[in-house]
Amino acid sequence: MSKGKRGISLIVLVITIAVIVIIATVVILTLNENSPVGRAREATFKSDMKTIEEEFTMYVSNKSVESKGKFELETLNAGEDNIIYNTKEGEGGNIYEVIPSAKKKYEGEFEIIKGELYYKGSSEGKLIWAKEIGIGIIPYIIIDGELVSSNVNIELVTGSGSIVIPSNVEVIGEGAFSNVEGLKEVVIPGTVKEIKKNAFAVNDIIKM
Repeated sequence: MSKGKRGISLIVLVITIAVIVIIATVVILTLNENSPVGRAREATFKSDMKTIEEEFTMYVSNKSVESKGKFELETLNAGEDNIIYNTKEGEGGNIYEVIPSAKKKYEGEFEIIKGELYYKGSSEGKLIWAKEIGIGIIPYIIIDGELVSSNVNIELVTGSGSIVIPSNVEVIGEGAFSNVEGLKEVVIPGTVKEIKKNAFAVNDIIKM
């Protein structure tokens, strides 16, 4: 190899290494929540969450006015596929009828259960930020689309004994609600493809 070619190869190698170092630095700064980039992401997320909370509050207020005070907040459940309130009443659409701005950047990251807004994203940083500003973290455990047995599943049940299975559930796991007493009604979305053994054992369910 001539000296000229070796010189060009060395320059290319130096440039390549420099580019890799720059990219690595950007990635580290992005992932580090204490960096300027991380703090900016936190501020943006919290600002977005405030807007979403305001939309949720406005929706509830409007429904209360429309129903002349008969809207029961505890019965409000909303996910990707439906909105249900006052136990059996509802409307077309999904959770984005309640919090429209969430669809722009946070699609699939929210659920409304028993009148409470929950964040269910997978980012550890966002989960922490959501808790810091008072937004609940989803009170059930879903692994690869399966709602597994857990004591927190009881949080899904309303005071009247009704439950709306979250719309991102594909399988209701074995014994998922076997320890829940007083369960009277279960609303199962079309996303559910399988209900495993004893999912609702020892429950007096009168309607599914």
